Amino acid sequence: MEILSINRLSKKQEQEVITLISETWQIDKQISKQADRERVLKLFITVLFLTNNFAFFAVLDHKIVGLIIGKATRHYRITNFLYYGMKMLQQIGFLPFYTQEAKQYLKEYFNISDTQKRLIKQTEKMTNEVSLFAVSPTHQGMGIGKQLMAKAIQQFQSLQIQQFKLFTDTRCSYQFYDKNNFQLQATQKVWLTPQSEETIMLYAKNISC
Repeated sequence: MEILSINRLSKKQEQEVITLISETWQIDKQISKQADRERVLKLFITVLFLTNNFAFFAVLDHKIVGLIIGKATRHYRITNFLYYGMKMLQQIGFLPFYTQEAKQYLKEYFNISDTQKRLIKQTEKMTNEVSLFAVSPTHQGMGIGKQLMAKAIQQFQSLQIQQFKLFTDTRCSYQFYDKNNFQLQATQKVWLTPQSEETIMLYAKNISC
């Protein structure tokens, strides 16, 4: 296995990331049509690359099996910003044509984002962040997550950053952060649907440079 820094995804890599996120988050349970899932996740990935500035991918047998994407406020990539900014504008034009399932999923995503903003206001302001961290369900337990997180920490350390934040919720393997010396800063319950309540958690990690 190798870990690569990728600034701009090829079509093949983008498709692999879509599959990885879809399987990890079990999005098929909320969006039944594959075309709709891909449309939503392409927009999600574009926003991630637009608003963040580093990304590491775990590659095994020529396939992406894990990823970590983050933001360091002392590091900027203007060419990526322009590329993904144009891409996002194109994708937003398709929003009116999204199915009801896809629109509902985006609504839940924005509810989570609003909750995250409220949690940040309750805690010390932290601008550096790990925005997405995922490992394929079939490759979990192999130490891939630890290697990806170590790469992200090295990136922060290289920029003299001593603390970063990340959000997770009760649908994810949040125990990973407890076991790896992350500090739980705040929690907030949120109803994604009338039948689905989740707890959003804000973690912080202190690192030495």
